[in-house]
Amino acid sequence: MILASALIRQAQGIAQDLSTYRWTAAEWLDYLNDAQIQIVQLRPDMSVANRSVALVTGWKQAIPADGLRLLAVEANTSGRAIKLISTEKLNAFAPNWRAEKQADVIKHYMVDQRDPTRFSVYPPASSKASVECLFSVMPTRCDTENSPIFADIVTNQILDWMLFRAYSKDDEFADVAEKRSFYQNSFLTALGAKTQTDLAFDATKSQPALVKPGVR
Repeated sequence: MILASALIRQAQGIAQDLSTYRWTAAEWLDYLNDAQIQIVQLRPDMSVANRSVALVTGWKQAIPADGLRLLAVEANTSGRAIKLISTEKLNAFAPNWRAEKQADVIKHYMVDQRDPTRFSVYPPASSKASVECLFSVMPTRCDTENSPIFADIVTNQILDWMLFRAYSKDDEFADVAEKRSFYQNSFLTALGAKTQTDLAFDATKSQPALVKPGVR
């Protein structure tokens, strides 16, 4: 378990500001928390929750309020698997599927990456339906220097972002601008560009050929 204080001291050492003359300890802590948020935005798999989610009646559903992005709907809480299909194919096969009878057991789910906190289910859910969802969540904020960072594996990336933010404060100087660019590029290289990440976690990539809704 790595504490925020360890990364703050390391960043202060690299920036040659152990006396907190240029950046306060509070600023460094803000940079650290910002880094954690940026990491999860680029890599949603780094902060994940796996929970049972009670569905509302109908076909429109959403992950819990603290969720950032749906990663998968794995199964009914009863244990029956749920398969991902595309909305377009279901529309073509059963245009009136949204108006079909509500059910306790869900067979399929659909996603739209433009709306990452919501998903659709088939058949439409009854008030008794419940599913197992995998979704990304906001990392726990470090309120003090004695708080642990959310994942030790991204220590270097957090440090890179902290230094990028710190040097952004003085980017009017050429040498500082170079340092800022270096740490920003280092951070992005390690985590991958957001566009590539969205593609990597695009659930529609794994959508199979049309599964007939009535088939068990």
